[in-house]
Formats: sequence, structure tokens, C-alpha cells
Amino acid sequence: MEGIFHKLYNFIEKDIKAQGESKTMAVLVRYISCILMLYNVLMIAIFAVRGAFPFLLLFVFGLASAIATLYITYTNNVGRSLISLASTVDVIAVVGAFATSWMFGFQYLVVTMMLVVFFNMTWNMLKRVLLAVLHALILTILAAVCSKATEQGMVWPAFGVNLNAFILIIISVGVAYSRKFSASEYKLYEYNKKLERMAGSDPLTGLLNRRYMSDVLHKLESRYKQERVPLAMAMGDIDFFKKVNDTYGHDSGDVVLKEIAAMLTTFMENKGYVSRWGGEEFLLVFRGINADEVFQMLEGFRDDVAKKNIESDGKTIKVTMTFGLEEYSSHAGIDETIKKADEKLYLGKNGGRNRVVY
Repeated sequence: MEGIFHKLYNFIEKDIKAQGESKTMAVLVRYISCILMLYNVLMIAIFAVRGAFPFLLLFVFGLASAIATLYITYTNNVGRSLISLASTVDVIAVVGAFATSWMFGFQYLVVTMMLVVFFNMTWNMLKRVLLAVLHALILTILAAVCSKATEQGMVWPAFGVNLNAFILIIISVGVAYSRKFSASEYKLYEYNKKLERMAGSDPLTGLLNRRYMSDVLHKLESRYKQERVPLAMAMGDIDFFKKVNDTYGHDSGDVVLKEIAAMLTTFMENKGYVSRWGGEEFLLVFRGINADEVFQMLEGFRDDVAKKNIESDGKTIKVTMTFGLEEYSSHAGIDETIKKADEKLYLGKNGGRNRVVY
């Protein structure tokens, strides 16, 4: 039994796929979804025994929606899972309260959503407050329509004041908590992003490293199969880089690498990704641009590199670059596309350097 609970715990606490999303939010939605699944199963059993078969449809819907919400937290945007959860709870609460009465307690499910919406740190505070107020309005309407307090004259004003005080306290707690939580969550998010950047970047040039670029490429390959957006890859190499190191020293060689990396970063802005593939080799990945256009762009960049004066220790260093360009196709795949780009790079090297081979 302990092993089952341990597996369930690990399943619920599993990390999220989407970057920039809150794991805390995802885990909370998962726990509530599991509770809702159990809740709906019990309600199905209770109303089946009582013979209230029309109610079974409500709880079958609730069970299916809870399962779908749980699934979304593992495969999609966490914010969407919260919307799915809130919608499920609202439908059960509203239909249940209207079909029975206030005394059955369906309306209490709405209260949970008044607090849960404050856990989504990707929404700004105004959006969270508005969603909490929306649920407060739903609760107020249910109270006005379904509560017997409406039939008791002077009792209703007191009931209304108590209800609204309760609502305001809930929202105040949510705002106060989420402000503090948001600050700590944001710091943790920034720290994790910093660690991710450090792990995924080349320490000398600041470009993506080979391992991280490989992950990016496989994600792009998956997206290509769905979107069919043009994808082109170019392997670039600094010509006679060993000669630069031998003539000017390794420190100057590092300066050259940094300067070229800075130029590549600027050049690739809004075009795709660039990484230091190894030594003086760089892999450029162009997304949404066909290879014919990329060829013209690379020719311009190659010319800019040839004209660049790189200063190091009072000396001016001139370098050139050679590129091999290949357009991606799903038939060839990522590895074969890179291999062909690399082969074209060496054709350019053997053909005199300082050129783009396509």
C-alpha cells in the first residue's frame, strides 16, 4: 500500500514540460483534480443508489472533466488547466445548487476557486482579482436563489452581510498571500532560468552550447512535423583560426571568438538560433526562412566578417568565415541535415574559403 501512495505522490509531483510555468500551480491543480475525481465517483455511487439518475450525468461530466484537467497539467499550458478546473467546479456547483438547495452544500465548491485562482503567478493581480470576484458573484447569486434565508424577511440582510464579509476576507487573504508568494516564486523562477542559461551556454562566447542546441533541434523537429515551417541549417567555421592562435596567442584567439559570437548573436536575432558547435565551428538554425533567402543573408554576413577589424592587445586581426548551408527535410532528419551542411562547409574550405556553399 505504501508503494502505491509513493508512486501516486511521484506522479502528482512530476515536473512540468512547459517552460516559464509554475510547478506549484500545476501540482495544486493535480491534487484538486484527484480530489474531484474521488468526489465525483462517490457522488455517482450515492445518487445511483438513490435512483436519482439525472444527477448521474452531472457527476459523470465532473469525473471526465477532472481527468481531462489532470491530463492537461502534463501536456499543456498550466493556465489552461486552471481554467478547466474552475469551469468543472463552477458547473457542478451551479447545477447542483439549483437542482437541490443551499443545504446540500454544492456552493462551497465555488469558494475553493476564489482562492485557487490566486495561485496562478502567470496572471497579473487584476486578472486574479477579477476571476475571484466572478466566483464571488456566482456564490452570491446561488445564495440569493437557493438559500432559504431569502424567505425569512429580516434574516436575509444579516445573511447577505455575513456572506459578503466572508467573500471579502477570502479575496483579501488571496491577494495578501499571492503577493508574497509571487515575489518568492519569481525569484526562484529567475534563479532557475539563470542556472538553465549557465548550463545551456558556452562559457567563453555566451552562445548556446552543443548539448542545449541539440535539445532545441529536436523540439524544432517535432514542431516542423506539425507546422511545416521552413527550417535551414548552416555550419560556419572561422578560416585559419589555428593560425590566429599561433600568430597572436590564445588570448587573442578568444577575443576573436567572442567578437564573432557577438556578430552572430546580432545577425541571428529574430531569425532562429546559433550555438558554438565546437572549437571555432558555429551552427546556425534558421526558422521560418527558406534556404534561398538564408543564402543571401549569409553572403551579407560573410562580407561583414571579412570587413571587421578585431582589436586585441593593440593589434588588428582580420578573419573570414566559410559556411555550408542545407535545408531541413523530414525525410533526411536533423542529424543528416547537419551532416550535409558540414560536408558543404568542407567543400567551401577546400574551394578557397571565405564563401557560402549551398
